[in-house]
Amino acid sequence: MAIVRADPSAGPAPLSPPSAPERITAAFEKLTVSAKTINDASGELAKPVASLEKALQRLNVGVACWTKISGGSDEYDYWSQDVGYARVKGEWCLAIRTVSGNEGDPERESQEIWPFNEAPRYLRIKGVDKLPDLIEALIEATNATAKRLSEKVAPAQDLAAAVNALVNPKKK
Repeated sequence: MAIVRADPSAGPAPLSPPSAPERITAAFEKLTVSAKTINDASGELAKPVASLEKALQRLNVGVACWTKISGGSDEYDYWSQDVGYARVKGEWCLAIRTVSGNEGDPERESQEIWPFNEAPRYLRIKGVDKLPDLIEALIEATNATAKRLSEKVAPAQDLAAAVNALVNPKKK
């Protein structure tokens, strides 16, 4: 009986492709590492945003303001992604929203709002670069609101005086 030897110049014998369970196991192990990386990075981004948010809350501005991250429209439809300072879930906070709709059908407008650090990550990545624009817009919105409030003091005083005159008439 003759011994057959493999041709050494042919290289190693071809391996069979990994099975589906082997592939998913390997992929899941890599995804576990990727998930930790993205969660760590997300947590690090959340810290300075939360600090800025706390500083804004201490100012007690109470004025909602939005700045466009991106958006667009065609003949009928529109969409935008915005970063803002607004009351969300009962709290004033930095926020992100998406808006889309159709100019011809305002009832079809769709809007979703999240606190900044709960928004989808891709929107947080885009939104952080617009925070200086938001703060500048918030200054303008706050000043305009303060002016309108001041203009309403005298009319409100007149209304209160009229009602008080009825409720508490002066004795003669």
